[in-house]
Amino acid sequence: MGSAVEVGREPREAPGCKQLGELAVRYGLVEEAEVARCLELQATQDPPRFLGDLLVDEGLVSRPSLERLLACQRRVEGGGEGGHFSRKAVAERAEAADLDELLRIQVEVGATDLHLTPGARINARIAGRLVSLAPRPLEPERCRALIESALTAEQRAELERERSLLVHLPREGIGRFRLGLFMQSRGPSAAVRRIPEAVPEHDWLALPPILTQVPRLKRGLVLVTGPRGSGKTTTLAAVIELFNQTRRSHVVTLERPIEYVLPSRTCLISQREVGSHVASYTEGLRSVVRENPDVIVLAELATPDQIMAALTAAETGHLVLGTLHTSGAHRSVLRVLDAYTGRKRTMVRGMLASVLRLVVSQHLLPGTDGLRQHLATEVLVATPAVARLIREDLVHQLQGVMQASGKEGMSMLDDALVGLVRSGKVAAADALPLALDPARVLRAGEEA
Repeated sequence: MGSAVEVGREPREAPGCKQLGELAVRYGLVEEAEVARCLELQATQDPPRFLGDLLVDEGLVSRPSLERLLACQRRVEGGGEGGHFSRKAVAERAEAADLDELLRIQVEVGATDLHLTPGARINARIAGRLVSLAPRPLEPERCRALIESALTAEQRAELERERSLLVHLPREGIGRFRLGLFMQSRGPSAAVRRIPEAVPEHDWLALPPILTQVPRLKRGLVLVTGPRGSGKTTTLAAVIELFNQTRRSHVVTLERPIEYVLPSRTCLISQREVGSHVASYTEGLRSVVRENPDVIVLAELATPDQIMAALTAAETGHLVLGTLHTSGAHRSVLRVLDAYTGRKRTMVRGMLASVLRLVVSQHLLPGTDGLRQHLATEVLVATPAVARLIREDLVHQLQGVMQASGKEGMSMLDDALVGLVRSGKVAAADALPLALDPARVLRAGEEA
């Protein structure tokens, strides 16, 4: 705790002390009045003691909880792991690399994403954390040249016109990538996502066991939700692979772009890419039901029209799998309902209550080993009780049902976070910002 004592010798109004107190209150460890009392006590001391030591001495937090609060504070302030990439050879290669060489580096270091931004260092996301690959900022001219080397003349024109563009980029001998291109204040930038060649095994992904039951469903709606970059596409692909091993069905996907290329085994799999195989998402949604599908996979449900198409397809006897960019299972239900107002919302409540089968909401957290990320999920099963709450517009009560329905396969995100922290796979500081009950996660960290 030498660093803690050193912090305590800073001026009394040091922002770090205030932030530490705010985090302790936010995570339910202490009350605001207790922090205020310790700050008043700190103000009477010369030199003032570190606020964390006072919280421990007053019996308000344990020493292990303080250590985890300090780790969380460093993350909030932008500290922690990261910075310059440690391998000098990689940095030297990145300094003079063309795009293909940068993609090779991305694969070699195990990065999920590569960021090219004018005026900033080349960054890679490794095990969930950004790491700089080169010591010097990327010049705007070189950044533009790297990006444009991956584009056709038509794509360059579209980027200039639309100011953003999504491109599928296969590179023989290197791999497949998804380029998210966008204009910003300093010029064109790119976020390059590496697409694995094969779908990871279900057990390795640590998906909730209830997903293995999805291939038994004949109709209805299954939602996989979470923030961007939480692995929703991989989860959907893993579920499709389960179909491909256990059923004889026609699976039609609508994606932008196609990420995992799925071979037909026991299933016939037709993958359609918006922009290449169909002009627009709207047209693809209209035509998909005419393609004799048993299972429809919609990579994104972002607009009211897309959501309505999914609900209608599920109502007409298809099994529909889709993703939503929301956090939390009950908030995913709200996201569907909030896309509509008035009488249409009432109608959609009835449709959703009738067709919903399962919601899996997920997050990816960096592992303590710095090598991989771990999945934390929340599961809502559409039991009759859940359907009644949706139909009667009582969605705010869903969390209570989930907490009491473990036997039906439901679970809360906090349950997954506690399990990951207790097993030592994930640090409490990384799990705390996602927790509904942060004190429970901290206690799990003490038990690890």
